[in-house]
Amino acid sequence: METLNFSKIQNKELQTYSTRVKGIINIAQISPEALDDLQFLKIPFDQKVDAFEAAGLTGDIEYTGTGKKELDIERDSAFLGLRGMVSSFKFSTNQAQVELAARLESIIRKHGWYLNNLSYAKQSAGTRNLLNDIATKFTLEELQSIYADAWVNALRASQEAYEAYALKLNEGKANQGISQTELKRDLVLACTDIVAYLPFLNRKIADPKLEVLIDDINKLIIDTNAIIKSRETKASQMPTEAN
Repeated sequence: METLNFSKIQNKELQTYSTRVKGIINIAQISPEALDDLQFLKIPFDQKVDAFEAAGLTGDIEYTGTGKKELDIERDSAFLGLRGMVSSFKFSTNQAQVELAARLESIIRKHGWYLNNLSYAKQSAGTRNLLNDIATKFTLEELQSIYADAWVNALRASQEAYEAYALKLNEGKANQGISQTELKRDLVLACTDIVAYLPFLNRKIADPKLEVLIDDINKLIIDTNAIIKSRETKASQMPTEAN
């Protein structure tokens, strides 16, 4: 049998290889006697292939779109915009606007004038409390009179977007379970065991379809090794930054 370079194989390559080995064995239509003899290796091998594939769907979740940091930056911008608007109206010639700005500034300071510099969790809690406080102590008309309504709406929208993303992120992490990296060693061993057993089985039980199966797997190993070598070659040829 050909030998696969497992020491260099990546998770996606291993998943493709093991899935194809499983498929080759399943469609080979080897004799019932040979198939029965192989079961002690085939059953755990199939289970490990399925588990590895499932881990690839859940254990390596990637979140696309705007990330946590970007959403936090949007939230910071809305908060700073609100704070800046309030500060500017403290110098208004309209006394009513000055008083409204002073009231709103007092509430912002209560929850943290530098709220944007806090940790993600503390900033989220402080922003929620700030928005609730503003909603109960100011009418829409009052906010509009000092042009703070747009900034409050922007802050609320960015806070909701941040929390929705954080919830999705946490749910994803909770559902990840075991990763492919954790399962890799067991699958490599299972692949090695079942492939190495095939020549012995072919000597033990005369079956032309076993010979075809072995030949197909040998071709797969050669192709997989070529893929690994090509990837390694390309990686070694990539320019590196000068120190």
